[in-house]
Amino acid sequence: MANMLQSVSTATDLPSDSSVQESMEISESQFTSSDINALPSGVTIADLQLTIEKLYAELKQTQAELK
Repeated sequence: MANMLQSVSTATDLPSDSSVQESMEISESQFTSSDINALPSGVTIADLQLTIEKLYAELKQTQAELK
């Protein structure tokens, strides 16, 4: 069981926060107007970024609990 948790932990090693932020900035700059128009009404890029940040924080917490 411990081996399984260790393999899950190593399989989910995360990039540094700075590289994630950089990746998000690069991705954000690649949106075109057609991409934005494809979002459901009421959903903004800021909403999506906030959701991603919350999920990333939750993933880091889960990873820490598995260690």
